[in-house]
Amino acid sequence: MKCLFPMLVLVLTSTAAGAAEPMLQTQLFADPAARFLLTLAEVSVALTAFSGIAVVVGRRSVGRWTQSDVVRFTTMLVNGVMAVLFCLMPFLFFDPTVSFLESDWETLLVIVGVTGLFEVQWRVRIAWVAIKNHLDEDSNLLSLAYVSSDVLIYATLFALVFELFDVLHFKMLSWIILYHLACAIYIFLRMVRHAGFEVVDNEG
Repeated sequence: MKCLFPMLVLVLTSTAAGAAEPMLQTQLFADPAARFLLTLAEVSVALTAFSGIAVVVGRRSVGRWTQSDVVRFTTMLVNGVMAVLFCLMPFLFFDPTVSFLESDWETLLVIVGVTGLFEVQWRVRIAWVAIKNHLDEDSNLLSLAYVSSDVLIYATLFALVFELFDVLHFKMLSWIILYHLACAIYIFLRMVRHAGFEVVDNEG
């Protein structure tokens, strides 16, 4: 696990740099929306790297990982990777000489949605096991709420794709990215909360 994390961060960083570099002199890179996505990609990479702190806090520093620890750490990495991937997708699929407003956003959102469905079905299976075995230290309702939010955000995306409601496609992509960033932060805070710290009273 400790060896896998640095390699993952290195791959993410090199991918972000490699995707941004050819765009320096193009109309796509000059677009404010493109700069916004690249900024989010940098934040996502930094957050994913920062989450490595979870490896060295509390009981995890000596290898005492519970099943919940493994699930949360994996979920945190998955959310970070998906946020970076979705930030970079427009640079991979759009013509760099065409502005964002003229690009095929609907096709991109379909690709994002299909990718997200793999994460959703994985998350549903993990949540089912966690709820059935009562793995959450706080409440099974937290696992249920988290997986429900996963289903809801991608249901909203496909509702937009099938024109059940109208919203700017770029805004929908931004919601998806920010959702995964928020999930990574949430999972990190849960890992810190259940890190196995022993709080000592100063007076004692």
